[in-house]
Amino acid sequence: MNSKGAVISLDALLALGIAFVIILGISFYSVNTQTDDYSSVRLKQMAIDSLVVLEKTNTLSTSVLVSNYTPIHSFLAKLPSWVCTEITIYEAESTDTILTSITKTGCTKSPDEISVAKRTFVINNSGTPKTHLAVAKVWRAFE
Repeated sequence: MNSKGAVISLDALLALGIAFVIILGISFYSVNTQTDDYSSVRLKQMAIDSLVVLEKTNTLSTSVLVSNYTPIHSFLAKLPSWVCTEITIYEAESTDTILTSITKTGCTKSPDEISVAKRTFVINNSGTPKTHLAVAKVWRAFE
C-alpha cells in the first residue's frame, strides 16, 4: 500500500467529518428560525380565514340579528388546538359600541404575538341595511 495515499485518505475523512458537523449545525439553526417566521404568517391567515368563513356562512349576521352567539362559540371550538381566537363585533357607525366579544374556551389573554384581521358585514333587517365590524385577534396557544 502506498503511504502517500493513506495520508490523503485520512485527511479527506477528517475534512468530510468537519463538513458534516458544520452542515448539521446549520440545519438545526435554520429549522428553529424558519418556524417562528412562518408562525406569524399562519396566525394572520387564520384570523382572515376565520372572519371570511363566519361571514360567508352568514354566522356573523344571523348571530347579531337574533342576539345568539352560540354558533360563533361553536366555530371557535372547532379551530385547531394551537390557535386561540377572540372575535369582537362592533356597530360600524360607532366602534365604541361593542355588541359582543367571544374568546375561545381555555385561552389566556396574555399572548406574545397577536395577529388581527377586520371585516365589515351588512345586516339587512326589515329593509334597512346596517353595517357592523368584526375583529378577529389570533395568537398561539400556550402549552
